[in-house]
Amino acid sequence: MLAPRLLCYGLSYGIYLGAVFTSQKAEACPAALFGQDLLPQIQAKRQELVIYSGKYTGVAGPKSSVQWTPVPLQVDPIDQQGHIDFATKNYMSSSLAPTDLIMFRTETFGDKIDLKNHKIPCLHADVFEMKVPGTNRFAYLTNCHDKDLLKNGPQTVLFNKQKSSLETRHYLYEFNNENFMQFDNIYLRRANKTLERVANNSKLVITSDVKNFFTLHFDSKQIESRLEDSRLGPIANLARLTFFLRILFFKLDMSLSTDVAFFEDSGHIPMMINLPVDSYRYLNPKSGILYTWVLPNEINRNTIKTRMPPLDVGKIGLGWKNLSQTGMAYCRSSLCQYSFGLETAEKSLTMKMEIKRSLVERGFFPQYVGDVGQFKESMDWDIDLEPGERRLGMYFEFSGLPKGGHPWNFWLKMNDKKTTSTTCPIPMEVLYQSQLNGPMLK
Repeated sequence: MLAPRLLCYGLSYGIYLGAVFTSQKAEACPAALFGQDLLPQIQAKRQELVIYSGKYTGVAGPKSSVQWTPVPLQVDPIDQQGHIDFATKNYMSSSLAPTDLIMFRTETFGDKIDLKNHKIPCLHADVFEMKVPGTNRFAYLTNCHDKDLLKNGPQTVLFNKQKSSLETRHYLYEFNNENFMQFDNIYLRRANKTLERVANNSKLVITSDVKNFFTLHFDSKQIESRLEDSRLGPIANLARLTFFLRILFFKLDMSLSTDVAFFEDSGHIPMMINLPVDSYRYLNPKSGILYTWVLPNEINRNTIKTRMPPLDVGKIGLGWKNLSQTGMAYCRSSLCQYSFGLETAEKSLTMKMEIKRSLVERGFFPQYVGDVGQFKESMDWDIDLEPGERRLGMYFEFSGLPKGGHPWNFWLKMNDKKTTSTTCPIPMEVLYQSQLNGPMLK
């Protein structure tokens, strides 16, 4: 049994006594494998890889027929730096590599099929049985030379480069053209295909209250993020963002980049806070990151559900050791989970954060800010507020963190209210079919 490994996009980014979001790890959602997880190594070109799910039309058995359905998948090569390879052309005609990232959905996984009696379309010697753990849902991965059978269906994510927007049957996500780490609007799509805006005009504010010095403020005027490359596949839109730091009249290209992924009903933005020094030696409390957005007037605040503590200025002022006890209430073993969610009549938006316990023990975790204006002066946030806007967000205190890079995960889920929340990425159990029934040939 094999489980998907984490793909490292090794990257770090630091500002003197400040901190910036960047990416270190990226995981594929809704499900993922790497070429090296298919052992023995499958001998096939990337374009020949196929997944089929099967369902018995009657009672399972040798005499029952099986209806086979192709499962859309996406194969992307990884470069030597651990990033998605956007540069290589015609990559699908090359052989599958151990580091290739294979992404697919699991909703159409079917029955466990007896392959001795029911052959997969395009069945070859290398066959891998895949199972969603804790379920009876299976699918079969193999390679196929028949081009007529290699059909993955339409793309589930559409990217409009001119409008800097992503669109699926569940949502419309509009990036901020000047800073792709921020969004202009998030819309959820109703059953009648009309759009309902649930968040807009996000902003990023960083405050560093330096001991025996003056407070440093950073926002989108100093921190820029731009789209450099993107790729649309049957499963996801992958994009590379580069980061710039602007100080006064100088713009410094830090030559840093991060790969993000957006899927049919979700998005993954891996983060890292990188500090050049031990922050607890140089920073006072109230040094942290505020990520904030506007709640449209038509959204009822009563539908908001949070799994994180509310911002407490008093506890922050006492220091990170005192503050950490508040965040630890959301930890299980070595991982802590926090979320913000809201519901409309048909859909839901969830922002989910997964943070290591070791970071929470240093006081780094999200605190819910229901009204940014209420805390602007007491937290010394350098942010402009429009009259009457309902601006809320999350605050991360980093005054207790040690020197170095500290990664964490940020997920967006934008789907039907009835959809069961799953862990991203969905783990997979993989078994080489020859271990069950011997090598299978068409």
